[in-house]
Amino acid sequence: MYKRIVFLWCTLFLAFFSNAIKAQENINFQIRGFTNEVNGEAGSTLTIIADMYHNEASSFDLKIKREQNNIPSDWNTSLCLDQCFPPEINSTVLDMLPGEFYMFVMYFYTDSNTPNDGNTLISFQNLSDSTIFYQPYYATTYLSTSTINQEEQTTTLLLFPNPAKEEINLIFENDKFNYESDYTYQLFNILGKQVKKGGIESENSLINLHEFSEGWYLLSIFENGEMIMTKKIAIRH
Repeated sequence: MYKRIVFLWCTLFLAFFSNAIKAQENINFQIRGFTNEVNGEAGSTLTIIADMYHNEASSFDLKIKREQNNIPSDWNTSLCLDQCFPPEINSTVLDMLPGEFYMFVMYFYTDSNTPNDGNTLISFQNLSDSTIFYQPYYATTYLSTSTINQEEQTTTLLLFPNPAKEEINLIFENDKFNYESDYTYQLFNILGKQVKKGGIESENSLINLHEFSEGWYLLSIFENGEMIMTKKIAIRH
């Protein structure tokens, strides 16, 4: 709790002394996400996804920088755009094209032995006019008390094409589709709203996506009501 209070105070300090934060000027791109918090088992890689959209007529360079990294000594974080950068890389510059969607992913690489928590502060700065937006991200880990089915963990699901245009194929590899199980899917937009759901009848299925707008989505697969995997997909018409 003390670490979070200090972190929030530092965030407000940066915002107060910046002359170009979102509250003072209209930033010309949108950053939308499910949440800025994530939790999971200790030792897992935790991810937070944001959808960035350029809503102006001209392109510009967007600098994404890790301003603070308040994490345990045995954790790491990394920034991901079209590629994931090594933990030692603190910043990158993205060419934002008009009307285009981009995905930003914050990765937390956690320790496998003890539950813990950490946070990081990311800045998004338009280099053409210096407008800037600060976004904190939080991660918490816990020890699992459940028994993990190792066979289920090896289930591999192929999605193609990705990005998808009108439809996407789902294929279970390695004969992992159990015809005695009840498989379903749920599709969520970047704001976390469920926009579609349905059943999966075979190891090779098709989902129609023509009614959805362009952007990033999360596709969750369930077996007998239990989520077994989640995949990121992009829709580009």
